[in-house]
Amino acid sequence: MKIQKSRWLVLVLLILTLFLVLKFKIIASWHVINASMEPTVPMGSRLFSERFSQLFTFGRGDIVVIRDDNAPDGINYHVKRIIGLPDEEILCDVKTCTIYIGTGESYIDPLIKLSDLITVPQSGEFCDNLHAFLGKDEYFVLGDNWRDSEDSRNFGPVPKKMIVGRIFYIYKPKPPAR
Repeated sequence: MKIQKSRWLVLVLLILTLFLVLKFKIIASWHVINASMEPTVPMGSRLFSERFSQLFTFGRGDIVVIRDDNAPDGINYHVKRIIGLPDEEILCDVKTCTIYIGTGESYIDPLIKLSDLITVPQSGEFCDNLHAFLGKDEYFVLGDNWRDSEDSRNFGPVPKKMIVGRIFYIYKPKPPAR
């Protein structure tokens, strides 16, 4: 009899957990329809984000979903990598297209080997006039594919309240068989 009660308890807890996840949208699913984050997030990938991170801070290198209320066709969402953190200065060297943070330190994260992730353009045209001072709750975001990404270079720093959540799982589809 005790075994049956514990099974019911587990079932009730599972149903309650599922209800809470769906009701409060703790986990969200996203479908990627562009190449702005390739090769990290290929077009056609399915992403899963959690919304707990909105209560805390985001870190450099985090991949996040951003809500864009100013999109011409209504609300739009972007998947980007956080490069700049609140109260930092971001500057891009036009000649080398290197991102500098704060006091001249170039952005290289040992956990994220940027040379492997980012398709860096050969000319400075992708970094022209990039100089931003981030506010208290602002982040600077970039797509990993600099050639094909609308990001903070275009729409400026992102307020924390516009970050929907942090990506915790990327499902990459298998290429079609030939």
